[in-house]
Amino acid sequence: MKKKIILINLILIAVVYFTFDIAIYSYSIVKSFELNSRIWTFREHIKQSVINYFENKYISFDKFYEKKIKFRPDVGLQFQKKPIVVFGCSFAYGSKLEDNQTFSYKLSEYTKRPVYNRASPGWGVQDMLYQLRRKDFYSNIKEPEYVIYVYMQGHMDRLYSEVWMTDTQVFYKSTPHGLVENKWLSTYNPFYNFIVKGIRWCYYARKFRIEYEKRGFIESDWFFYVAKFLNQHFSESREEALNHWNHPKFIVLVYSETGSENWSAIEASGWTVVKAKDLTTENLNSLKYVISETNDHPSEAAWNLLVPSLVKKLDIN
Repeated sequence: MKKKIILINLILIAVVYFTFDIAIYSYSIVKSFELNSRIWTFREHIKQSVINYFENKYISFDKFYEKKIKFRPDVGLQFQKKPIVVFGCSFAYGSKLEDNQTFSYKLSEYTKRPVYNRASPGWGVQDMLYQLRRKDFYSNIKEPEYVIYVYMQGHMDRLYSEVWMTDTQVFYKSTPHGLVENKWLSTYNPFYNFIVKGIRWCYYARKFRIEYEKRGFIESDWFFYVAKFLNQHFSESREEALNHWNHPKFIVLVYSETGSENWSAIEASGWTVVKAKDLTTENLNSLKYVISETNDHPSEAAWNLLVPSLVKKLDIN
């Protein structure tokens, strides 16, 4: 009788687990399609997502990066000037845009330089660091003159709690010797990710709150430690790049911000910070410069507005 009860409970646990697993993954399919509809139809997306679900359980981020990440095509390879490398999330990638409507394409068009777009939807500063630590990353990109990271306000959160709970992601933790990869979160299992990343977020939120209360900070300084963590990612990314490239210029294009970022510290670590709001008086949140009322990603009009001003500001010739 006891064995039967145990067996029934195990079956119920398994049913609940896989029900949540599939439900969370189904939600992820819909959300990710919103970002990637230019790449494939919804039918193709469903097919690929089902394959991902069964093939990629507990896949490492290394395997995910090597097998699944599709970057924008390299542009301007016919030009002879030193190239530009772009990092960031869906803003830099150009979600919902055609290849010739993106930031990287416009940048190549205005500067007459090769531009390598190494951004991907859902990514953050940690993904730039991850790529710059890969030896194979440097095989096709030789001596860029500019490294540009496109920053938006969600990137601080992505350092310790991924926005898309079901995505495979790379995370780092801070040690006395620098940032080290936190491998235990590299998994494609939706329900596991949802639970573990939620616990991780709660842990960091509690840790930061205890620290600022202990030190007597006011409420507005709650993200002091997150901002410091952000700066560490930028600093180590630059150091890693300088191990392979001969002193390129490092630029952060701040498309939007929370107000908690410590840009002066990031500039002190060797990055030049350029804010979109200083490049134009236009409201980038207006319908003219976003994809739609329900999608605040930059439209082609936004990049047509910002890129010439950015090129002039940086004196890229």
